[in-house]
Amino acid sequence: MVHSSPHEAAALVVEARVASAAALEELRGLIRGMHPPMLADRGLGEAVRALALDLPLPCETEIDVPERLDAPLE
Repeated sequence: MVHSSPHEAAALVVEARVASAAALEELRGLIRGMHPPMLADRGLGEAVRALALDLPLPCETEIDVPERLDAPLE
């Protein structure tokens, strides 16, 4: 198609780039949802606090996690 219709081929390349960028962003969001950076960096208690701060309504948290849990538990 590059030789017979270069404009159409270029449009397909642009479309493929846009689609792959969207797919990559979706995968990144999925991964962040499964293992958010806050959980990896600061542990379960801080990750729950961060989630509460992002809620659209007022929310209080009371979290007592004396020490960092093992990764599989978090």
